[in-house]
Amino acid sequence: NAMAVRITADGLGALAESPFLAGLTSLDVSDNDIGEAGVATVVGSPAMARLRSFRANNNPVGDVGITLLAGSPLLARMLKHGGKLEARGNAVGVPGAVALAASPAMAACKTLDMTNNYLGDEGFASL
Repeated sequence: NAMAVRITADGLGALAESPFLAGLTSLDVSDNDIGEAGVATVVGSPAMARLRSFRANNNPVGDVGITLLAGSPLLARMLKHGGKLEARGNAVGVPGAVALAASPAMAACKTLDMTNNYLGDEGFASL
């Protein structure tokens, strides 16, 4: 049995700093271990400024990571170009849901998938 090796924030940071990927428009790092630090790396990277699609489903992003995304230009680009936000299995709770709901970019959201998070009634109602 080979043990699964996952991408962490460090690996994602190396990718985000690569000048060879400055034209990247879509990035899917689902089912890894990027955490909130990985989200911070992507939203803060000048090399990722062309991203229009970013998926990090089933990663321990948490409330901090989703709040970083909610306040970033990346979320606005994602929703402008696709209208869809997937945040499945990201350990997002009420604070993260409230941050998303407060983001002006969410006005362009047509499809929202928050499956397997910890929103509860309060987080769901905020969205």
